[in-house]
Order: sequence, then structure tokens, then C-alpha cells
Amino acid sequence: MSALEPSDLLGVIPTVEAGEFLIRRELKRGLAGVSFQGHGVVIFPVVETPSASKRTSGQLRVSVEPLLEIRRGDRREVRPAVCIECIDDALIATFCTVAESIDRSLSATGSVTSAAVLEALRQWERLFHARRRLSREEEIGLWGELWFIQSAASVDKSILAWRAPDPSRLDFISAKFAVEVKTSLSGHEHRTSFDQVRSGDLHPDAFLLSLWVAEARDGKSLKDLVDEIRTRASERNEFERRLLRAGFADSDPYSLRFRPVGEPIYVEWKAIPRVRSFDPGALDIRYTITLDPDDLGDRTTIPDIG
Repeated sequence: MSALEPSDLLGVIPTVEAGEFLIRRELKRGLAGVSFQGHGVVIFPVVETPSASKRTSGQLRVSVEPLLEIRRGDRREVRPAVCIECIDDALIATFCTVAESIDRSLSATGSVTSAAVLEALRQWERLFHARRRLSREEEIGLWGELWFIQSAASVDKSILAWRAPDPSRLDFISAKFAVEVKTSLSGHEHRTSFDQVRSGDLHPDAFLLSLWVAEARDGKSLKDLVDEIRTRASERNEFERRLLRAGFADSDPYSLRFRPVGEPIYVEWKAIPRVRSFDPGALDIRYTITLDPDDLGDRTTIPDIG
């Protein structure tokens, strides 16, 4: 079965009556299509006759319906179901992944109940609600991490290794390598912390990728990088999950555009400058490091993160 695409859920407002839904794709357990208002929707028929309820959760409208009218071609049917509607078209790519993820989790169960659908949805709702507007520094940092994924030989391996946004850990951790991506507008000068450096020391093959970027009209935005990764990724479910956890959604107004200045440099973790001692009682030690490629030796080939 091909992946659910935004084009399956968007388009001309269907000629259906109020309260009806036009089905365009059948999933394993669900039905995907368009609401009478023209929004993308996924419907999961359930075995019981649930009590009716409606709520809006961020950009999602969720309704539990004892009798829901569905149109498939010339056929109309009425069934008990849970209906999840995306009311923000800018989020439709993420919504497709949410719909497929819920459908996949329900495929592993026996009979589909409204409680099972809502529980599968709840995991994604937590990610949506945890999002907040990124600061400028965080936006630049996320740009560097997405650049790393987009530039890697294996986009999928990089996605699965992505650990952000935990500031005390390295950004990418796999069985072979650990990589911390530091992105700066000020040359190869970066902020780090004692805890993060100590975390990197736990990995025998850890590297710091120093990426110097500049704002540029012909550069790429966060959305540009996200779209490029989506076209190449098989691990779409995991990518969207990690993207939300990192604080990004398509509806966010991130408009800054960047491009790398020169080549990035890789530094072996043991070679980066560090604070080696401090007084007892000093907590949350953070500092700025400056990297000189001539002193540290540069690596401009991105290692296979797999």
C-alpha cells in the first residue's frame, strides 16, 4: 500500500452534505478523505456504539460518533466511528503520518474500539501540545541538525539516530558513531556545557560537527530542509515524531534562510576544548568554545551514522 499523501486529503471542497465525509483512500483499519468543510480527515470505524463526544485538540478536531455518515463513491453508509480532522491545512503532511501511525498501531490489535483509537492518538497529541515557538538560537540549532540529516548518505539511519532536543546528550547516537552538531553564525564558535561534554566522553567514537552558517536569501529555511528529507525518507513516522519533539511543525512561521560558509569541520570529541575542573557547589557549567581547524584537523566527509 502506498503512503498516504497530502493530495489524498486536500483539494476542492467535496460536494457532500453537512456532516458527511468523502472517502478517498482505504487504510488497513481506517478511511482517509475529506470533510464537507474541505479538511483532511481520517475515520476509524469501531465495533461498539460509543457515547457521542466532540473536542478540539490544537489543530485537530476529534469526534466520537455513534452514527457517522460516510460516502464512498455512490454508496453511503452510517457506522459508529472515531473521526479525526485536521483543521490546519499547513499541517497536512504531519497529519498523514499521524493517520498512518494510528492505523498501523490498530492493525496489531483485534477489534478496533474507540478507546484504542483515542489512546493511539493521545501519544501524538502530547507531542503537538509540547511544542513551543523556538528561539532564534534554537532555530539555528535545529537547522544544523536537519542539514546533517539531509546531507547524510542514509537519511533513514540519521533519522533513527536523532536524539534531539535533549541538551545534555549528543544530537545523533547510533551503534557506530555519536555526533553533536553545533551551528553558529559566528564562525566555529559554539556554546556547550560540562554535562554535554561528559556525555560525549561516554562514546568511544564521538565527534563534534562544527557548522558555520550565514543568513542568505538564496539559502534554505527549516521548511525547505524538512521537505527535502520527507521526499527521501522511508522512516516518515519516526521523522515526524522527532520533528515535533524538536519543536517544528509546518504551520510555524520560521522564515530565516541559511547556507553553510565554507566546509563543516569534524573534531574528535577528545580534542575539543573543555573545562576540566571547578569548585564544589558550582552547577550547570556552560561555556563557549572556539575551534581552529588548523590546530584540530578537519574532516569534511560526513561519516556513515548507521
